[in-house]
Amino acid sequence: MIRVFKQNLGKGLLVSLMVMLLTCTAFVSCKNDDDEGGGSSNSVTVKDTSTVTNEDGSVTTTEVMSDGSTVTTTVKKDENGKVTETVKVTETADGKVTTETTDASGKTTTTTSTKDYSKYIEEGITAVENANFDLAITKFNQAYKLEANDETRVYSALASLASISTKQTTADFVKKHLGITNYPATMNALFRPDWLDATEYIKYEDKDWIFGYEDFTKSTDNYATYYKVNITPAAEYSSNTVSYHSIYKKATIEGKTFYPSLGDLAYYEKDTKGSSSYSQYYTYTLDENGEYYVYIGNLSDESLASYQSYSSSSWDGVDYTYYKKAMFPTLSVPEWFKNSKFSNYFGELLLANILNGNTKGLNDALDDLYNVLFSSEYEDACKKIDAVTGSVKIPSRVIEDFGLTEIVGDTSVKLGKAELALIKTSFNILKSTVEYAQSYNLNSDLSFLKFDWADKDAAMKVFEKYLQYDASIDPLANGFMSQRSTEKMAASKEHFASAVSDLIAAYDDILANAADYGYPTALTDVLNEYKVLREGAVQLQAAITDGGKFYIPETDGLPASWPASGSLYIDIGKLFDASNFALKNFIGNTDGMADVCLLEEKYDPETYDEYFKATNKLKNDSGETILSMESSVLNSETMKYILKHGDEISNSHSLGLRIYMTPLQNVLGGFDFGELSPAICIGSSSQSYYFAQELGVLSGLYVYNFYHDGEIADDIKSLIADK
Repeated sequence: MIRVFKQNLGKGLLVSLMVMLLTCTAFVSCKNDDDEGGGSSNSVTVKDTSTVTNEDGSVTTTEVMSDGSTVTTTVKKDENGKVTETVKVTETADGKVTTETTDASGKTTTTTSTKDYSKYIEEGITAVENANFDLAITKFNQAYKLEANDETRVYSALASLASISTKQTTADFVKKHLGITNYPATMNALFRPDWLDATEYIKYEDKDWIFGYEDFTKSTDNYATYYKVNITPAAEYSSNTVSYHSIYKKATIEGKTFYPSLGDLAYYEKDTKGSSSYSQYYTYTLDENGEYYVYIGNLSDESLASYQSYSSSSWDGVDYTYYKKAMFPTLSVPEWFKNSKFSNYFGELLLANILNGNTKGLNDALDDLYNVLFSSEYEDACKKIDAVTGSVKIPSRVIEDFGLTEIVGDTSVKLGKAELALIKTSFNILKSTVEYAQSYNLNSDLSFLKFDWADKDAAMKVFEKYLQYDASIDPLANGFMSQRSTEKMAASKEHFASAVSDLIAAYDDILANAADYGYPTALTDVLNEYKVLREGAVQLQAAITDGGKFYIPETDGLPASWPASGSLYIDIGKLFDASNFALKNFIGNTDGMADVCLLEEKYDPETYDEYFKATNKLKNDSGETILSMESSVLNSETMKYILKHGDEISNSHSLGLRIYMTPLQNVLGGFDFGELSPAICIGSSSQSYYFAQELGVLSGLYVYNFYHDGEIADDIKSLIADK
């Protein structure tokens, strides 16, 4: 039912959101409001440079400067490469244009003029279409600086929002909390893939086996089937070709010399080098001096009679380790991780950087993210959007360029103040989401994880240190997911309600002014068809504001009217009640500790995917029950048995963490959690549903021991020592 609701609500609101996107053209940026520039600087630097070759052979270079100006230089040359003309055009942020034309003799002529703001907007749109976003930003800002009207405010506001992505504080955030050091400083660089593929890392390490014959020996046996040959690659299989699995070559791998097939060598090369130099099919020529041995099955072939045959010896082979490589952004290497085997493994290094930048948890990261996103650029954009008084005309080419003709037609349309406000609304939805996360305490001491993960001795010391209960690293004891800020929760609630209100206002404005704005009848017909979604939006806004329940239709399609009661609902009051989502409500038992439960390996009958499901019976390989307990939750007695029969449990069972669904059940009324996918490991206790998150046997033992004050610490030490 929730799926139907989402689909239908999305159809109605999508129209308003797509109208908003008309003005977005791409996702371009700007600076401050009426005091454009955000501060002065004594030096002007080049932010970005682009070069194009024109149809007449001349070359134009465009420089985007840090003070909001642009410098465009076009150089023409004759057939001998001599410069015949140079035209340098400098355009300042306030629309003043200086053109310097230098002829072949070196004589320079200078002219000045002032551009109309609309020309800058046109040039900005063209720049977006050409993926030159930094130039587009500058052009939109120049238009606004030249004349502050509704049209320039909108484009400049979009520029202000997009500039957030490449400002220095954004790069600092990415480096501090993610460890990425090469985050781009310009929009053009951000949209180019170069920085994403800047450094080669090991994706993962694996092992395999390559085998072949020990040797080939001359034979007089009529049944010998190998001959020396020269080979030539073939593009495809035919009656005259042979597979690379039937051709053998002498090779030395990991210090061992033997004769693997070219097919096996191809797999080896793919593993160790990333690609193979071998073809899948070959033609061959019999040659006693040939480097290769080929298997020939047709021994009745009379042409073989004059050639020496060979017999193969026994099989031989060798294990090898290989590393899959991948290109990713450049990551820093934390000091405590520099000597680790994993210091060049992307996954491990990224996790190490995240840990290094968020050792206390996520509170600081969320606060930093909020300050990055909703600083002066955001405030500047909001002021410009709020200052809009009327409608703004969007050219037909913009509509066509961004594939929106089916929604609003192929002619120019206007966007009213309500629709334009959706630009700000889209960011406010993000703002409310971040504020919601900020309202929770997401800190927990993770410093104990800062050691070389490849060092078994170091790991053992860490594990031994925490083989007794330690409240300092217990997220339950530290109030993880408890409320951190009532002010942030209130702000999140307010901004969510405001966003819904803005969507309603945009919906109403489109219908009221469709003819004046130039919208096609098809658009208004769609909006009228889904008018019931407006009713739902009104009720959603009221539920957010009042902390009530938002009811969801229980029909297969859209209802005639939105329900104001029913069994299926979202309790908005609980959603914005931080105490409901405290971690202790998810994993805490009556003693305030986490429960470890026994899981049984299962397979989905339709997909055959493996999953684990909570069970109160431990079975052997024959399916016989060897342990029964009152519930899946483990206690001291059942844990002793599991420790004693560790080999039996690891074959078809595991241990998991019980995660209660009660907080979600409180919010989502009427939903049957018992019908969730079996892969979710769902169970129930008096209709209080829970997940059983698989941990693995050793990790499960460790979690159990931690919350039982070292009850099986010695047993865990022995297990680790054995492994």
